[in-house]
Amino acid sequence: MTSNNQAQDRAMMDATHQTAGQEPTQVASQATTPASVQIKPRNRSHDIAQALQGEWLDNNPLLTAVFNGMSITFPAGEKFFIDSVRHFAGDVTDP
Repeated sequence: MTSNNQAQDRAMMDATHQTAGQEPTQVASQATTPASVQIKPRNRSHDIAQALQGEWLDNNPLLTAVFNGMSITFPAGEKFFIDSVRHFAGDVTDP
């Protein structure tokens, strides 16, 4: 991700959102990991040649393509969902 994209993402997270007829609500900044939580990085080294030898899902090109497509779109969809829920969090009355 470029620094320009990071700046745009930060601006979006800190932006004020407003719906017609409602007071603006401030979107919270991204949380940080507590100091007491240790995160162990996973091993990200892979044999690309071996991985590209065939279809990874039951050797089925269609299933592989479908799941690859879902995996690619999940981060954007998750961000949209979280932003939507955060926007209406003040309207929730059921704990």
